[in-house]
Amino acid sequence: MKRLGHTLRSLRRRIGDGPDAGDGETQGDATAVAGQRPPSAQQPPQMAWTLADLVQDTDADDDPARDALLTAQEERIAQLTDVFTPSRPKFGGHNFSGRRPTRERLRQILFQQGAHVLLYGSRGLGKTSLANAIAQIGDECGFIVARLSCSHTTTFQDLTRGLMRRLVQAEVLEFDQAAPDATAHGLMDLLAGAHRHPILFVLDDLDNVEDPSFRQMLLETLKGVSDLGLPARFLIVGVARDIETIVGRDVRLERNLVAVQLPHMSWTDLQTLIDGGMAACGLHCPAEIGDTIRIVSRSLPFVAQSLCLNAALRAVNHGRGRLDPADLIHAIDRFLDEIDPRIRDTYDIVTRQENHLLMVDLMFCLAVARQDRYGQISVDDMAEVPVASSGRRLDRATIQRGVDVLVAENAVLEPRLDSRGSPRYAFATDLLRPFTLMRQGRAKGLLPAAAEDAASF
Repeated sequence: MKRLGHTLRSLRRRIGDGPDAGDGETQGDATAVAGQRPPSAQQPPQMAWTLADLVQDTDADDDPARDALLTAQEERIAQLTDVFTPSRPKFGGHNFSGRRPTRERLRQILFQQGAHVLLYGSRGLGKTSLANAIAQIGDECGFIVARLSCSHTTTFQDLTRGLMRRLVQAEVLEFDQAAPDATAHGLMDLLAGAHRHPILFVLDDLDNVEDPSFRQMLLETLKGVSDLGLPARFLIVGVARDIETIVGRDVRLERNLVAVQLPHMSWTDLQTLIDGGMAACGLHCPAEIGDTIRIVSRSLPFVAQSLCLNAALRAVNHGRGRLDPADLIHAIDRFLDEIDPRIRDTYDIVTRQENHLLMVDLMFCLAVARQDRYGQISVDDMAEVPVASSGRRLDRATIQRGVDVLVAENAVLEPRLDSRGSPRYAFATDLLRPFTLMRQGRAKGLLPAAAEDAASF
């Protein structure tokens, strides 16, 4: 692996210790002499004390040029919060970036093959945003789109009633029609009564449902809908690393339900997200800053959007249309400060054990090591990571012992197998990886490699 470059120290040297150029502050009058006030401070202007002068001074505060500047700044901030949305999913295809192969695959399965889709993956990958983009495609294709976001208390009755409300709203069913039974057969009767109108039902957050009968009735509904040839499609979304976690270990998927695991975002898609989003807001993100955001995000669009939003807001609030290293440092600080406290606590517990120095190095290896498209890491990949500027690396046996501890005792890692049956590991909480990288990058005086080393990650 190439040596990590660009220390925070060097970035801070570029920034300087004084205020930023966009602050509107100066470093002092160049004509001032040490120990003396500048001439403007020695001879303050004479204040106007008549009522007419005071009223005139007040009116002078209404500066159209300044007001126009503030309005433009507010509009740019509104654009930023619409383009970069780490705290909420994107709605429809508006400002949705990347994921073209997956979008095309979902479109073909739902609208050409006529099957249902189970879309699953880790948190922070943009599953709901992707589902919203697919729902817009369905709407444009003439489908009646119904949605339900599941909670821990969601029941199958909530699903049937939600669909019925949407069909009444679309004037497919009469307002006074009796509610269907909260069963698979009741839901199929409701769909059959929709007069052949195509329906796309987006069922989000299935992993939240605790009712043990919900999933079984849902799968029965999917099979029945396909067997009867009803023009209805289900797009089911949930957080899970494998199919069994979300539908149950004893459930067999029918041929009418296609499971699609959403991979981590590619380097190209992250570049499109960052550069395209900044350009849409009239901002310029230098390549060095964009590359650093892509690397520290560890292919998680949630992290990339959070860093982009906070860095860009700082630049705009300082009156600049170009991001500088200070904006990136601010964004990293905000991310580390505002992350879920449980992630910070997990990191602290792991790195404060008896062999804490080893665990610090091991966590750094896990954070930096090459990952596959699903965020999984091998021991061999970890063994390639230098843990110090001298190039020192951990040997494979030491890494394996530490990994075994993180799996068995701390539940920080989950064991996996790749397509060839080789052992790999994934963080139980994906956000722990960028958190570790940013925190240790700061502690080690490093930022991750820039564009020329991107292939190493």
